[in-house]
Amino acid sequence: MTDLAYLLGADATHRYPLGLATRLRIMQMGGALHYRDPRRAEHNFRLDPGAVDEVLSRAEHVALVMSDHTFTPVIAIDADSPIYRLLAASPTPWAQLLIAHLDQWFSRFHPASMLHDPLALSAAVDLPFVTFQHREFRLEPDARMFVGPGYVAKLTTGVDYTGFLDWVHLTLRDGKPARPPGRECSLDCLTSLASESLRPAPPTQS
Repeated sequence: MTDLAYLLGADATHRYPLGLATRLRIMQMGGALHYRDPRRAEHNFRLDPGAVDEVLSRAEHVALVMSDHTFTPVIAIDADSPIYRLLAASPTPWAQLLIAHLDQWFSRFHPASMLHDPLALSAAVDLPFVTFQHREFRLEPDARMFVGPGYVAKLTTGVDYTGFLDWVHLTLRDGKPARPPGRECSLDCLTSLASESLRPAPPTQS
């Protein structure tokens, strides 16, 4: 969250602020209420606890795709998984690039790679696999999360892992994003949404 914290802080003190604290819709992969090692914070949060506090204190619209729901073997890719085999059988350069990266990861670090970030991406583009609920929580100085008064954000409550994996598989098989029915958006639609998000905020009344 280091870059987000800098951006929000710079905007808040700028002579002509954009009002990013109220306008940004932040989807962050990170945090955990039940981290696998209770002695420390989730990886992304513990890298910069100060930035986590800055973002959660300033931004009004934050959703956290927590490690509680991303760190699971259900969405792990290894050399025997259908997704790996699909990529390995593809002659396309982008598929072979992904295989090269996965093979390096398997040989140097771990025999499987979990789809933490693709799951967060699916939520960011409003696909229906991840469910959220507004919850209140507090942070320790090292960014460990606990239920209690302090901050409020949308936290993950569940994941449709089967639907998510089917979406990933279809996307990689077809070489283009697989959108669920009723969620089509044309290039013109996306351009309009981007223009709306960049429109200057109205001046505040003094």
